[in-house]
Amino acid sequence: MTTAAGTSWRAVLAARPVRNAAGTASADPTGEVAIAVPMKRPRWLVPPLSWLVPLRPSRTVRLDNLGAQVWELCDGGRTVEEIVDEFARRHRLTFHEARVAVTGYLSQLVRRGVLAMAIMDGWMNGWVDEWMNERGPGPLWQSSSHPPIHSSPPR
Repeated sequence: MTTAAGTSWRAVLAARPVRNAAGTASADPTGEVAIAVPMKRPRWLVPPLSWLVPLRPSRTVRLDNLGAQVWELCDGGRTVEEIVDEFARRHRLTFHEARVAVTGYLSQLVRRGVLAMAIMDGWMNGWVDEWMNERGPGPLWQSSSHPPIHSSPPR
């Protein structure tokens, strides 16, 4: 089975949502989360047009309580499938019910620039799991060391 974009569901479920390192998240007492993502100045916005059209330095995306739970699970170490399993467990849903809700929500967060999806080849999954176990839990951008990027499988 494939998605509308032609990607198989297995590849989507094996992907790892990674937070935008440039974004800043803040929680309020009600459990909602606001994420400010810096905006890039469009190439066409030059003086004198830039004097007339103000540019906001960042865009804020607000997440409700359920969205905040999904955001909390997107630490770069979990796959989409693991996030769906945890969401289903917390809310007593079937895997397929949770998959529809979570993947739709993740899709919206990717479109808004809050998340990126790291789709790994099969040979790389074991290496990433090993690296994540070595560096411990937490967001990827708080790590002092970054894994090397390979263009082909190691031999």
